[in-house]
Amino acid sequence: MKRNYGIDLLRVTAMGFVATLHIIGIGGIITGSELLSVEFLTAQFLRIAMLCAVNCYALISGFVGWDRKPKLSGLATLWLKAVLFCLAITAFFARTNDFDYRTWLKALLPVTTGQYWYLTAYVGLFVLMPILNFAIANMPKKDLMLTLSGILVLFCILPISPLTDAFYLHDGYSVLWLAVVYLLGGCLGKYGLLDRLSPGKWLLVFLFAVVFAWAPRMLALAWKPRLWYDAYGNILIEYTSPAIVLAAAALLAVFSRLRLSEGLEGIVAKISPCAFGVYLLHAHPLVFRHVLENRFAHLGTGSIGAMIGSVLLWTAAICAAGIAADAALTGLMKLLKVDRLLKKLDTLL
Repeated sequence: MKRNYGIDLLRVTAMGFVATLHIIGIGGIITGSELLSVEFLTAQFLRIAMLCAVNCYALISGFVGWDRKPKLSGLATLWLKAVLFCLAITAFFARTNDFDYRTWLKALLPVTTGQYWYLTAYVGLFVLMPILNFAIANMPKKDLMLTLSGILVLFCILPISPLTDAFYLHDGYSVLWLAVVYLLGGCLGKYGLLDRLSPGKWLLVFLFAVVFAWAPRMLALAWKPRLWYDAYGNILIEYTSPAIVLAAAALLAVFSRLRLSEGLEGIVAKISPCAFGVYLLHAHPLVFRHVLENRFAHLGTGSIGAMIGSVLLWTAAICAAGIAADAALTGLMKLLKVDRLLKKLDTLL
């Protein structure tokens, strides 16, 4: 089957979304702007538009992987890269900080200590993939659709209640939620459910989903900021939100049907395998604390054009640095033939 480079492009784009999310959120643009100002509204809209990135990754995993055997070498490669990135980042900041043994232990055990929440959750998802794939491949369509509908109602619709996290989804920061989205992606891929609308219509669906999540939050803040911001302000802008899930599915529908030129295919083919390095480089807790935290708060009081332009430039810089670092590490692993050693792990499954 011919590789779908549109999906590879979505991987890169979604990682750019993640970097943008962190610039706006951790970087302090929202908290640095006046409540309900034009800058605040714009930053919130951008953030919500990018929030589907995590769901995009889980959807892609199910969409392309439901009929494939999970490769243990791929997981081991991600794990090893996370260790090396953590050690390098910790060593860099250790030059000016006095870290105790706990910090270095976390660097050596990034998955089990939760240094990167998505990688930790993905490891749990990886163990569940054979079961999920078996269900997608073998359950009758009617039973599978009924089961999926029930799961989405239980884990996506009902958690809109802001009063409790009854099913311990942790707003989507969990293995359970990634498994739900993986299952959805597998069903979309197997039955071609995304082909029922044109890419143009799916773009409109994406915009509708973003506005549907953004507008109620802004209205709630305008009505009763103190009460609604704490209790109800986030109900439609978590990973588990139906609107955010719909936005991710819409982007998957658009990108999966893109037809790229040969030149662009070649570029995407080179950078897509290194896209996860963007996450490993900039989403480390030490980078958050010493580099990104409130670094961009001043953009919340400037012009809209300057804010958007700066966010795009910093996103591009973070992505370029992460991809370059991952590519360099991948090249070193190939030079040392570590990749060949890890591929032998696939014989265990």
